[in-house]
Amino acid sequence: MLENAKTFPIIMEIVKIIVGVVVALIGWFGIPEIITRYVQLRQKIRIKTKAEKLNEQLKKGIDKKYLRAPPAFTVFNELQDLLWYAKDVIKNKEFLQEQLNKIIRNLYKTGMNEFIQELRAKFQNDFEFSVESWANIAIANINLYRLDGMSEYREYCLEACKESIKRQGNYGTPRALILIIHMIDYERKKQINKDDAQNMINEVNSGDDTMVSYDTYNYLLITKKIHEWEKYIDHLFNLYPSEMDKMKNRYEKYKSTMELKSKNTITH
Repeated sequence: MLENAKTFPIIMEIVKIIVGVVVALIGWFGIPEIITRYVQLRQKIRIKTKAEKLNEQLKKGIDKKYLRAPPAFTVFNELQDLLWYAKDVIKNKEFLQEQLNKIIRNLYKTGMNEFIQELRAKFQNDFEFSVESWANIAIANINLYRLDGMSEYREYCLEACKESIKRQGNYGTPRALILIIHMIDYERKKQINKDDAQNMINEVNSGDDTMVSYDTYNYLLITKKIHEWEKYIDHLFNLYPSEMDKMKNRYEKYKSTMELKSKNTITH
C-alpha cells in the first residue's frame, strides 16, 4: 500500500502532462483543424491505394498475358478522374505531383505515348510536373513526331525539354532530345539550319560543369543502340564531328572523375 501511495502522485503528474499536451494541441490547431487533417490523411491513403491498383491494372492492360485485364484506356480515364478528385479534396501539391508523376512514369515504361501527351494537355495548368515527368513527356512527343511528323508534337517536345531544363539546369537528357529533333528534321528535309543544333551543342560543351556533357552524350549513346534511332545519332556525329569529339572528351573526363571518386570512397 505504501508503495502504491508513493507511485500514485507520479502517475498523476504524467497524466497531467499528457492532458496538457493534448489540450495544447487542440488549442493550437483547433478541433476542426485536427478533424480536417485526419480526414485528409484517410483520403490520401485511399487515393494512393486506388492509384496503385489502377497503375497495376494499366500495366496488365497492355500486357497480352492478362487477357481479363480492363482496357488500358478505361483504366487511364479512371486515373484521370482520380487525379481531379485528389486535387479537389487534398490541398497538397507534393502529394498530387507524386501521384501524377507515378502515372507518367508508368505510361512511359509501357510506351503509351498518346496517353502521356493527353495528360500533359489536361493537367499542365493545374498540376506541377517533375523534371523526370517533363523529360518523359518530351520523349513521348519525339516518338510521336518521328512516327507521323506532325509539327505539333515537335513543338510539344521542345516545350517539355525547356521545362525540364528550367527545373534542373545540368540535366542532359532534354538537351539530347533537342539535338535528335534537329536530326529528325535533317533526315526528312536533308537540310537544316545548322545553327539550331550548333547552339545546343555549344551550350552542352561550355562551362566547367562537365556533367551536362556526360549526361547528354550518355543519352545519345544509349539511343544509338536502338535501331529506329541509330541514323539520327549518326547524322549528328557526321554533321558536327569536331563538336561531338569535344563532347565525348568532356563525357570521358566526367566519367573518369566519378570513377576515381568511387574508388576513393571509404566503405564500411
